[in-house]
Amino acid sequence: MAAKMNPSPLFSSGQELASLAISSDVLRRSWNAISELRNQSHGRDDPTPPLAVRVNYQVFQDASLGTIIAFATTPDCTGNHLRELGTELVSSREFSATLSSEFDFIDNKVNSSFHFHKAAVDLFVSVKDDLSSIQFESSRPVIITGHSLGGSVASLFTLCLLDSMSARMYHNSALCITFGSPLLGDNGFQEAISEYPRWNSSFLHVVYDKDPILFFVMSDQNDDTLRSNSEICSYRPFGTTLICSESGYSCFEDTESVLELMKTIVLLNSTANQNPGHYWPQFVDYGGILERLCWKMVCKGISKLPDSLSNPLQAGIVLQLDEIGIEKMQQNGKNTSCLVTKIVERAVSIPQHKRNGLLPSKMLMEMKVHITHLEWYMKGIVDQVGYYDRYKTIRSRSRDEAKSKLEIIQHHKILNLNWEIIVREAVNLLQKEGANLQGRWLYAGTNYRRIVEPLDIAEYYSKGKRDYLTQGRSEHYRVLEQWWKDDLPVQNADTKRSKASALTEDSCFWAHVEEAIVLCKLLKNGQNSRDVEDSYRKELVKFEEYVMDLVNNYSVSYQVFWPGSTFMQWWGEYCKIVGDTYNSPLSDFMEHHYHKYA
Repeated sequence: MAAKMNPSPLFSSGQELASLAISSDVLRRSWNAISELRNQSHGRDDPTPPLAVRVNYQVFQDASLGTIIAFATTPDCTGNHLRELGTELVSSREFSATLSSEFDFIDNKVNSSFHFHKAAVDLFVSVKDDLSSIQFESSRPVIITGHSLGGSVASLFTLCLLDSMSARMYHNSALCITFGSPLLGDNGFQEAISEYPRWNSSFLHVVYDKDPILFFVMSDQNDDTLRSNSEICSYRPFGTTLICSESGYSCFEDTESVLELMKTIVLLNSTANQNPGHYWPQFVDYGGILERLCWKMVCKGISKLPDSLSNPLQAGIVLQLDEIGIEKMQQNGKNTSCLVTKIVERAVSIPQHKRNGLLPSKMLMEMKVHITHLEWYMKGIVDQVGYYDRYKTIRSRSRDEAKSKLEIIQHHKILNLNWEIIVREAVNLLQKEGANLQGRWLYAGTNYRRIVEPLDIAEYYSKGKRDYLTQGRSEHYRVLEQWWKDDLPVQNADTKRSKASALTEDSCFWAHVEEAIVLCKLLKNGQNSRDVEDSYRKELVKFEEYVMDLVNNYSVSYQVFWPGSTFMQWWGEYCKIVGDTYNSPLSDFMEHHYHKYA
């Protein structure tokens, strides 16, 4: 979701999201596919030794859900493999070397080195060649699901699949659902995934609080270490986690909160002498768990909260913890208020775009609201100063005007923040095949750039700076402009303008004007050599040609020629330098035609 002004009070929606997941058919059918795969694997003759390390998979066609690809390992194989490799990690570079070019997101510019669970990687590599032959119907969604280490393999396969689908901007047709799957990667992996919010939102990890395999990476730590240091585990969760218990269920999207909960559950199980590490191999029937929780959801009454909880976010989190049984620790003399406080703090600090990666259309609509405020600001200027110059001066003559200016500045900053995120994500996802923003996203990006970049330029030069194009321009503007230029050949050649544009097409126009003013000042002070001054004059002639090219194509806004604009100030100073006898296409236009244009 786009960043917002004056956000309403936060609340926790984890309970509602979990209820939606539990009540839907997606989880049940995914687990049914895993169960059918397990039954078929056990029922057929197989020369593979019983304890050999192997993952089985099968493709199912579901009439209502689409394609389901299920992965599973036997409990014996899982326990054997985990005992042999433990919590050993393998670097992304080593993993990438086994996949050639199939895993391009590993070349992430933000975090190019991270680690995966070696046990999961070994199993995935053992079947990757077979998986490459799976055919998908482009019009049907794909659900990838797996249990235990099979869930880890399902996650790796989903990442490869999403990487291959990346040319389709903001369209996730793949959903990964894991049951009792161990944590897959380290902090670097978590950070790399967080750069792809729509990938991150494609993963739902279902966890039962008594399933030992999920917590094996922390089970060898003593209780004091777990209590004192949240960094003892090099593994980190990602995606959305649905935690289930005998008490109920709840969803958590913030990965650090999930880690805190896992640590707390390990401590709770340890206190109850249920150390997960002592129970391998063990099969957890998630089908039965889902069925019980579904009945519990139907029969559940109204939850009771302490009267002291007036904060809706805190109240929601307390309900979530109560649902998964953690609040019962209070009855055992363990205060959970610190855990609640940590999760509340995390919920408040999570960037909006990461919390709502599933809603790109909503993000676009919210940014359109901010753009609309700037458009109203442009149209409301009646004093012949112009949009650019009014923002540059930011002088207010009344309290209402001062408030309006502050609001415009806020809209400006919010738009920049969100478009920087969108462009960075698009670059990460789409550049490998030369793809870019398309359709309404490209249109919205171009409109944003033409409206907002002039405000950045105004702010830049109002601080006395120079050379915006080389020293001050944000990279996301360059990328948006290049994508617009790349799209020009497919635009209709018959759409030539017949009247002045409301927005100047070149979003850097005012930077050129400001540099022309600087050149005039340098010529005026007379402290440079003749060769240097000649070079300044040549630059100014180029600027004249640049302006006339825009004028001839009606690509410059009529506000440029308003009496109080910076351009008209430049023209006044330039006329003093070149003299009354100077003749050029621009001088002719300014003498005879610009009034009609303006």
